[in-house]
Amino acid sequence: MKPALNFLYLALVLLFMLGCNKEKNTYNVYVYTTKKVEYTTLHLTLNDKDKGEIPFVNRQISFDDDSLISRTLNLQLATDTYPFAVKDQYGNVKVDAQLKLKRNSVSSTDVVGEIHTSTKDHKLLIEVRYN
Repeated sequence: MKPALNFLYLALVLLFMLGCNKEKNTYNVYVYTTKKVEYTTLHLTLNDKDKGEIPFVNRQISFDDDSLISRTLNLQLATDTYPFAVKDQYGNVKVDAQLKLKRNSVSSTDVVGEIHTSTKDHKLLIEVRYN
């Protein structure tokens, strides 16, 4: 009976640890731009899939700006490397980058345009900058 209880206890601990680990492998991502071009809409593409329109916010956001964060394009992304592309409504590429989400860090490589990132507690703010 005692070995069965030990096994059950070990199984519960492992399940708890796996559940905690999964949370650390996901980022809440908030995407926005501070550049307003009249009659232009921007769309985010990750892995060649449209993720939605990138909203304009009139200033750079910090993690304390709850009301502004709520106006961003919100995504949940697992740790991975993502081809990050921003296109206007005519298909013109404004930003072409690689976004790497690791368990404890974020990095990006820009080819066209730029993405400015800041992180806190598996939250990621991305400001899209382009010409």
